[in-house]
Amino acid sequence: MTASPTACQVVEGKRIRHTGTSKREAERAYAMWRRYARSREGTPQPTTITLTADNQPIKTETIRP
Repeated sequence: MTASPTACQVVEGKRIRHTGTSKREAERAYAMWRRYARSREGTPQPTTITLTADNQPIKTETIRP
């Protein structure tokens, strides 16, 4: 029996930044968007980045300006 694919998403604020079925790929996208959000200058408010699998949050980080 094979496992059903997992629906994974990376969300930054209210924007969906990545959607797929591979948890490993989603973790890479999460790390990339986290680095991007940290490197951005002039962000007036905190940004929250969340990695979810099957609508359950796995990792969440709030990046403060």
